[in-house]
Amino acid sequence: MAGVALNNSTFNQSVAAGHVTYERWEFTGSYTPTYPIDYDGDGIPDGWGGGDPIYDWIPHATDARINGVCIASPSNVYVNGSNPVLQGDATNEIDSYDPPSGTVRNIVAHSGVNGSVSAGNNRNVYVNGKLVAVNGSNVTTHAGTTTTINQGSSNVIIGG
Repeated sequence: MAGVALNNSTFNQSVAAGHVTYERWEFTGSYTPTYPIDYDGDGIPDGWGGGDPIYDWIPHATDARINGVCIASPSNVYVNGSNPVLQGDATNEIDSYDPPSGTVRNIVAHSGVNGSVSAGNNRNVYVNGKLVAVNGSNVTTHAGTTTTINQGSSNVIIGG
């Protein structure tokens, strides 16, 4: 028995490995030493100079935690004053992540992006030709991960 998912029902947080990309300023090596250094003044080189450090912007990625809500498609059906969520309806999602340390740039995270409700109920209950989603129905996020709806009506149940 599962409650009918309603507009703005949330889904369980999903983790997308390596989904948020960024660049970090990092040491990548040293220039080849280019000139002799005579430290003691005897005219004989004691070492080489000019081997300065090299830094560059290096690409990285970190995991994204994806949260959001299901957006019910417009319908002529209401459950407790709200539209039910149907299979194929969109989700509104936002990525959160732990910012990397150091100097970074070009962080690409997402907000206001869409996934979709990828499964409805297993009792063949339809609204306008689409399966009604329930608490526990699958969601496919914008990052391609799968999670489940975690809210539903407490008094409109499918399969009860």
